[in-house]
Amino acid sequence: MATIPKVAKSRQSLQHGQLGLFGVIMPGVAQVAPAFNLFFTTGLMVSLAGASAPLIFLISMVGMVATASSLAQFASIYPSAGSFITYITRAIGTKVAVAVGVITILGYIIAFGGIYIFVGSYIAQNVFGNPHIWGLTQIITIAYGVLVVAPVVLGLRFGVRVTVVLYAFEVILLLVMSHHSRPRRPRRAVERAVQVAGRFHRRAAHV
Repeated sequence: MATIPKVAKSRQSLQHGQLGLFGVIMPGVAQVAPAFNLFFTTGLMVSLAGASAPLIFLISMVGMVATASSLAQFASIYPSAGSFITYITRAIGTKVAVAVGVITILGYIIAFGGIYIFVGSYIAQNVFGNPHIWGLTQIITIAYGVLVVAPVVLGLRFGVRVTVVLYAFEVILLLVMSHHSRPRRPRRAVERAVQVAGRFHRRAAHV
């Protein structure tokens, strides 16, 4: 197994207990569980899986718990900001870790590039009304990328605060949307049933 040379600790390294439990949980929650995914895909899953839809969450939870347990054990043994790259290096070797790291970076570039383009096009069409200005979508896409990268560059604590604010905004927005998108047909159906029952009652009284 490959050996990793010891590196002197940097003065700018993250100190123990600097973030706290809340600062660790919130980025994880925002990363793995965007609320809109659960909010908008549950109905589709129920329509396809029916009454067995809760089993989907239970089966997925098994894999998530196993992954979380493995990462927690690795983090306790090899505390490092390199995350799984460090764990792969220590457990398997440097060559495999480099290959995985390069593939991961390329995957992130492709995936996030697509997301940035989608967000830029969406804002240009739905916020600005698609004004057909050359380069507007590209400018919005670049601005969005800068806003996303800025918290990472400015510091970890600032990034955590931004994550908390955006996640709270997402939850509030979804609550407002769920309140305004409630089906009103059941209430109308009840009102119609009451009206029909009243009509029958009146006719019966006349008879």
